[in-house]
Amino acid sequence: MTQPPNPQSTPPPEQLPWGISYLREDIQDLRQDLRENTQDLRQGLRSLDAKLEARAAALDLKMDGLGTHLNTRIDQVYTRLDAKIDTKFYWTLGTILLTWVSTILAVLFK
Repeated sequence: MTQPPNPQSTPPPEQLPWGISYLREDIQDLRQDLRENTQDLRQGLRSLDAKLEARAAALDLKMDGLGTHLNTRIDQVYTRLDAKIDTKFYWTLGTILLTWVSTILAVLFK
């Protein structure tokens, strides 16, 4: 069953507006605190975003430098490889030519 209302839990009517205005002030204080916390959070997020952008830009620069360095190294390897291939090609061509000339000379002067 329901209990009868406790007479001490209900304030007298003359004290009720004071209690409501006190609660209203508390609610306004809570709202102001919430606004300040939200503003602090947004400012922190902006700061974090700026730091992340700066770090991403620094990484982009490092990656560009690394790409340039790797391209230079690859070009050097290709140059050395081309030189070795050219040397071996000319050596093989010279050997074939020498063999061909010596065979012709051997046939002619036999």
